[in-house]
Amino acid sequence: MSAVVVTFAALQLAGASPVVLAPPVMLAAAAPAEEKQALEEMSKAVGRKVVPGRRVTVETTRGTFVVALFDKDSPKTTENFAKLVKKKFYDGTPFHRVIEGFVAQGGDPEGTGQGGPGYNISFEKNPLKHVRGALGMARSMSLDSAGSQFFIDFRPLPNLDQQYDSGGTPTGGYVVFGQVVKGMDVVDKLTRTMDRGNSPVPDVKPDKILRARLD
Repeated sequence: MSAVVVTFAALQLAGASPVVLAPPVMLAAAAPAEEKQALEEMSKAVGRKVVPGRRVTVETTRGTFVVALFDKDSPKTTENFAKLVKKKFYDGTPFHRVIEGFVAQGGDPEGTGQGGPGYNISFEKNPLKHVRGALGMARSMSLDSAGSQFFIDFRPLPNLDQQYDSGGTPTGGYVVFGQVVKGMDVVDKLTRTMDRGNSPVPDVKPDKILRARLD
């Protein structure tokens, strides 16, 4: 977190004793209101304060948004995502599945919903929830089938939260590993490519990620 250094100019008063100044005071810069609210929503859903880690800035054909990764809660999934960002894997890929009131999904270089990085990653247990702006890993029927495709929740979707059996073994749900902390209005503007029945909307041009970078 950046900090603001506050210093005080020395005062020279005629005939007065020299003024002894205290050391500079370090004041932590306040988090922007949008980021604070987003993280508070996740913290409330989880039941404890969540700790944001690395940031990823995503430039799209609709504007720019920023994602905070939850490195502490989901280290393996965030590392995979960060690795792909560093490789510029996401640059030029479309948001191929955008459904009103549901999710905006991207990360497929083929733009069909069938593409990926050529490998899969394991399902990672964590307590993070599908609040508005949550970033989750898309997958097929198998829990261990995620790769590069991700989605952003337009609204709270508790039915997508991780589920477990009585022994604590995962049985369903999706891995949340980040959250949009700036520019959620940009995500809201992404072109809808499917209707609420999950059928393609004809004659639409999907928005794209122009560039994704780790900050």
